[in-house]
Amino acid sequence: MSAGTLTDKDTGILDPQTVFMDTSVESHSSENPAKTKAAMDKAAMDKAALEKRVRSLRIQGESRPVGMAIRFVTWAGWAAACATLSTSLILGWVLYRGKSEPLAVREPSETNKPQSQPQNSTSKETRSPNISNPNPNQSSSTESKPSDPDAPALVSSGYIIPIHQIQVSPKVSGMIVKLNFEEGMTVSKGYILAELETIEYDADLSKTTALLAEAKQKLAELKSGARPEEIRQAKLELDECVKQREQAKLDYDRTKRLTGQSALSARELETSQYSYEAIDRRTERLRTAFELIVKGPREERIRAAEAQVQSFEADRFKAQWRLDNCKVKAPVTGIILSKKAEEGNMVNPAGFNVSANLCEMADLTQLEVDLTIQERDFAKIKGRMECLVMPEAYRNSKEFLTKYPKGYKAYISRAMPQADRAKGAIPVRVKVDVPSDEQGIYLKPDMRVEVTFFEKQRPESAK
Repeated sequence: MSAGTLTDKDTGILDPQTVFMDTSVESHSSENPAKTKAAMDKAAMDKAALEKRVRSLRIQGESRPVGMAIRFVTWAGWAAACATLSTSLILGWVLYRGKSEPLAVREPSETNKPQSQPQNSTSKETRSPNISNPNPNQSSSTESKPSDPDAPALVSSGYIIPIHQIQVSPKVSGMIVKLNFEEGMTVSKGYILAELETIEYDADLSKTTALLAEAKQKLAELKSGARPEEIRQAKLELDECVKQREQAKLDYDRTKRLTGQSALSARELETSQYSYEAIDRRTERLRTAFELIVKGPREERIRAAEAQVQSFEADRFKAQWRLDNCKVKAPVTGIILSKKAEEGNMVNPAGFNVSANLCEMADLTQLEVDLTIQERDFAKIKGRMECLVMPEAYRNSKEFLTKYPKGYKAYISRAMPQADRAKGAIPVRVKVDVPSDEQGIYLKPDMRVEVTFFEKQRPESAK
């Protein structure tokens, strides 16, 4: 077996041990010592060359690619770390410079101004008002120009809200027997929106009416006093009692005289005496009653009767008020925004488990824009600045733009006294001039609009 033909079956690499063993065996079998020594030297040289070749193959196949990959990953990590650190330092420096020294806004020079886009520059000036020199100690590079009252000062967006949105509720509880409205319907003030069941309220009104009539009759009786017949009757009873007293007086005197002569007993004297005194007291009582009848009732009784009449009048007025409020009427002229009840529902303004409202309505000629102005722009909002309100829904409507090319006229109504901390803004209300014949046609509650503020102020006398 030769040394050049011995290889491993799995790796295809020559095995030096196998080659050495085979060669030694082959040398022992040789008969010539010189040849044997030469063969052994050649086998040793082949073994050394083979080991060197195997060692070189192992370094190229395994160690070299692993070392290169480790070095590549290491250098890539250091490069990424350096790039991240550099970026962080640059951003921190930019932010620090932006907070400590605000950048001045420079007007573009005439040579640098684009001549092909004049309209875009105008629109940018409308949305962003002129910014003054941030450092008052440094002189501006351009001359200051007086503010144009017709120039836009600010542009913001908001939502339409009614100035007065009313929740229509019945003043009394009951079952709805009739509804006379639908959503979007325009109604005038006093229009009957709904009718409630009136059985209970009719009965209360009848009862209080009867009690009031009774109290009035009693008062009239007290004020008119006793009739002549009653006075004459009392006078006759008094006269009768006076005569009976005179008779009893005579009987008493006679019995007293006879008792002194021992003709009558003491018992008969006592009976006669007590009969006379009883008739005398009765006479005085009838005389007093007669005088009271002639004078009439006391003033206090008359005033008490008058107070009772007033109490029943109040009860009757309340019963009538409840009955009248079974017809729910529109409090203002406006449009029905939403419907909260149906026929057959029980409504109770003070209840928790039943309906309390019939509908919501508002006068859509009295509208405002609810918007928030950022604190950095709030200094541009002054007094009653005039505005233009453009609805987002009709920005591309030819019919609307024909009537209002720039939108509805408006003015700042008021600024809310408290800012919104979460938004960093202050709520502002803008009153919109809506013609009475356009109620609910274009502007509707909760619609989004764009408001353009101008430097021009609206006078207090103008509405």
